[in-house]
Amino acid sequence: MPHLHPQSIDHLDSRYSAEKQVFQYLKSLGDDYHVFHSLTWTAGRDGECDFIIFHEKKGFIALEVKGGRVECRERVWTSTDAEGTVHTIKDPARQARDSMHALRKLWEQRHRRDFPGCYTWGVCFLDGAWDDAFRTLDLESRRVLDAGKLEHVEQWADDLLSFPGRDGSPRIMSGADARSVLSLFNSDIAIPFSLQRALISQQEELRSADLMQGYLLDVFEDKKRIAFQGAAGTGKTWIAMKKARRLAKETGRVLLLCYNEQIREFIKIRMADLPEVDVLNFHYLARLVITDYIQAAVADAGCAEELYECIDAILPEPHRGKIAEGGIFECIHNLEALEPGADATGILEQYKQKFPAGLYELLSLLAAPRDEPDVYYAELIPLAVMKVFEESPGLTGKYRYGALIIDEAQDFHENWCECLKQIIGVDDVLYIFYDDNQTIFTREKELPIASLIAESGLENHVFRLRDNLRNTDDICAFAVDRTGKGATAHPLGIRGVTPIEKTFNDDVKGRHCIGEILDELVNRHGIQQERIIILSNRNLNNSLFAGKPVAGSFQIASTGKEKEKQSVRFKTIHSFKGLESDVVILLRHRRVEDMREVYQSDELLYVGYTRAKHVLYVVNIVDEG
Repeated sequence: MPHLHPQSIDHLDSRYSAEKQVFQYLKSLGDDYHVFHSLTWTAGRDGECDFIIFHEKKGFIALEVKGGRVECRERVWTSTDAEGTVHTIKDPARQARDSMHALRKLWEQRHRRDFPGCYTWGVCFLDGAWDDAFRTLDLESRRVLDAGKLEHVEQWADDLLSFPGRDGSPRIMSGADARSVLSLFNSDIAIPFSLQRALISQQEELRSADLMQGYLLDVFEDKKRIAFQGAAGTGKTWIAMKKARRLAKETGRVLLLCYNEQIREFIKIRMADLPEVDVLNFHYLARLVITDYIQAAVADAGCAEELYECIDAILPEPHRGKIAEGGIFECIHNLEALEPGADATGILEQYKQKFPAGLYELLSLLAAPRDEPDVYYAELIPLAVMKVFEESPGLTGKYRYGALIIDEAQDFHENWCECLKQIIGVDDVLYIFYDDNQTIFTREKELPIASLIAESGLENHVFRLRDNLRNTDDICAFAVDRTGKGATAHPLGIRGVTPIEKTFNDDVKGRHCIGEILDELVNRHGIQQERIIILSNRNLNNSLFAGKPVAGSFQIASTGKEKEKQSVRFKTIHSFKGLESDVVILLRHRRVEDMREVYQSDELLYVGYTRAKHVLYVVNIVDEG
């Protein structure tokens, strides 16, 4: 009789009736076999492999069980229950195969060598017999355990595990090898197993998605202007990059704009082989335009030294003394440092006679008093760009590209869109990618990009991306349930670890909890630190880690030190928007001082939750009482 793990599953409810029946048949296996029901490692979660059948000398079989009358037509699988109701089900062959690879990779990662025995998979049709109509490219009859073979299940298992190794000889596992496999199930493998399984399933989906994205671009090849709307994880950035590659061959110069600096760096690295494609954010583009204008004006008037003196005098103390080192481009950026309410009129007046009129007016605009810090890039910089284009039409031509692609378009301010209209020709290609669930940088209820879409004749050319290619079903459902955002996206049917949420009214307890999570993930489950990130609605210095960036034995690093031993990345949700991580610990501060909408909006939380590809923890910090 085999070793059963657990000894019985009789207590499970009617959803497991097929598995309970198969479990009884598996009891007829020999003494060298171990039978693991998914309950052993998934703590009762659905969506994992139903059984792992392990032979101490041969290897293991990942077995998926399907009850009812099962049919497969045009690669769509269905099961008809006793009442005649037809249910669409997941591809059992793929489920079993993904679980097989997940368990193999989990063992290989821990032991750093190839799995020593045979690893294979099978599908059990409890209520039916094998039919050649079920045959697919990978589901052969030898992998099927049907009603006729259940009485001889050991013969079926022995045959499936009899395939030779690469050298043609039988695979014989040693006693030490067998113990190392069994040790996996003696520890809690729920998280690493689910993580591996989700990774494998997602890789297959992404291969299909890659073909579909190419097909979409083929379909719209004759459309010069089109917008793609899609929730988080629907592949907008990847399609944008693919389109940029195509356009680089067709139109020559391509401008790919995005909002987030980290996204810009991510895209730029992947487009490095295409000098025809400029990857910028609006801030960078605007500073280039203004720099060109100022450089020309300064060269004509010979007032470079006076320019640096003027800006140095305008800036607050910490920013003085190094102005000339970064050149005009950095000077423009440094003017953002002016405090709200600061008035530079008197200083500028001293230099009025030394600067050309246009340059003086431009500097007056950039150094104008502001009520809030974000006014500089939201209002003053765009106005400066418009002024430059008005006074220097030649610069408008310099920044005219054959094609413009905008990613993260929902974050573009109205004034930015007005600037972009100046560099989009009537016949230029325009592709816009946006998600109206992620409006965390703009205040307007109606997206400013809508006017650019409308004026570009795109109203009837908005294609909606539906498939979420990033998150497991559990994370998708959690994000939608908590925020109401992203409900239109379709998850890929990849089950994973249910998100875990905890709440504390004490910073010390919150740090301790995060330390325990990191210890479990890294030290217990062997998940690499670079696959984990802590995201928060506050920056590190305003978080529970302020003054003590430590969680357990782990250093929490916001910049530069994330690759050091026992160090884990920390980013704000805002700065990590558009990016993703296998594991996310979302630290949500809900104290009185954190209750401004900018820190608690559904849009912000939706962005934070959906950065997690496979595993999500949420740690809430509230005030006492």
